[in-house]
Amino acid sequence: MFDIAGAAVEGALAAGARYADARVMFMRTESVAVRNGVVERLVQNESAGVGVRALIGSSWGFHATRELADAAARRAGEQAAAIAKASASVPGPALELASSDPVEAHWESTWEVHPLDGVTLAEKTDLLVGVTSTINAAGVPIADAGHSVWDTEKWFASSEGHRISQRIVECGALMSATAIGDGETQR
Repeated sequence: MFDIAGAAVEGALAAGARYADARVMFMRTESVAVRNGVVERLVQNESAGVGVRALIGSSWGFHATRELADAAARRAGEQAAAIAKASASVPGPALELASSDPVEAHWESTWEVHPLDGVTLAEKTDLLVGVTSTINAAGVPIADAGHSVWDTEKWFASSEGHRISQRIVECGALMSATAIGDGETQR
């Protein structure tokens, strides 16, 4: 993925940018919502893309594409530079970026069992159905449960030589019970 980010940066520089950076991102998500033992929403999604920033004079340009290929990334870099060039037609104060030594680094969150790969969708959904059924069996008329998972990978490259990647895996769950009686509602 650094190759794709690098192609975007090269495209912007070739089109006249004095600085450029690019971020490639790939994200998988999953979300399930259950009410009273019935699955009401189940969404699994994957998305990817590359975004490029280019600096010409004192003006920034930005462009993004969903296409993860070197040629498409290069075109996105060229387009970001074209937008910066158009913005530079209205001059602003000189802009100097702080200098920094190039950084190469990687960071990722830790997990014992990956929530998307290590636990099946059926297992997670069965747990949500089970908890709402248990709440209903206790005499509570409205029971909700759900979970969401995000697995995000990012790669950053800049014209100054930075190469930074990260992977963040997050998940969360909820359950609620809504009791109605004696003229009031409690959640």
